[in-house]
Amino acid sequence: SQNEFRFYCSGRMCAERVMATILLRPRQDLFNYILRLFKPMDDLIKVEVAMGSDHMEQSIFCMCPIKSAKNIISENKEVKDFTTLQVPLADRKKPWVHPRVGVMAESYEVANDLVHEWMVDHVFGLEAWPVVGKYFQMLLFSDQTEEKEDTPNTFPGHKKVLKFFFKLPENKRMEELAPMMELVCRTIDVVGRHKLSASAAKKADDIRKKLEEKKFKETLNDRQEALARKKMEKLEAEKEKEANMSKKALEKKERKDYKAQMKKQNPRMKLQRVK
Repeated sequence: SQNEFRFYCSGRMCAERVMATILLRPRQDLFNYILRLFKPMDDLIKVEVAMGSDHMEQSIFCMCPIKSAKNIISENKEVKDFTTLQVPLADRKKPWVHPRVGVMAESYEVANDLVHEWMVDHVFGLEAWPVVGKYFQMLLFSDQTEEKEDTPNTFPGHKKVLKFFFKLPENKRMEELAPMMELVCRTIDVVGRHKLSASAAKKADDIRKKLEEKKFKETLNDRQEALARKKMEKLEAEKEKEANMSKKALEKKERKDYKAQMKKQNPRMKLQRVK
């Protein structure tokens, strides 16, 4: 479109593909331009990274401003199903994020490992956040990325995806976004090297199995209803077809159906000679 631009790249270790999408305000639309004077809209950039299948553990990790956490949880099923809000333990030696930033993860181990030092020093720390925090919307790392009706998956069939959402600054202040873009590259490396402990890996695997079973049970009725509906449609189609048949063709069909029914009731016996 005239206000959406995509950039594709590859070649980064641990990542298979990267897609950056710039979403600008529709300035070419006069009505929309006037509307945005009363209801402002930000220019955005979304960076999505398809991780290699062997370069990301089973984990869900999300960071966002605390004030938008409720909306993000409701809009992202994996965040709702897998994560809880994490706070640093007393024994953490590395610095933690600004109080206005929420960290949600499957476990404290995941949060402790993925909140790396560079991230805190240059983006989410007490000193950096007041400067660049206004450009940050959300980051979400998930091995459960699924297709959505309104937002199809950028990498179809690829579940292990990192997503970064940032606001674009004014043209004359574009250099202020540099730490965010460097955050993407550094985080790819951190996630690619990250390994869960044996206990955390087992817990993550167990949670996924339980949710898969729950999903199967929830969709069982839908599948049964769809099957019954398909059978009814087939019967109706056959009745409609029979209604348009001649008497001779209908008798021929009935004989054929009768033979097929008898064949099912009396299957052929096969004799084998035993030596």
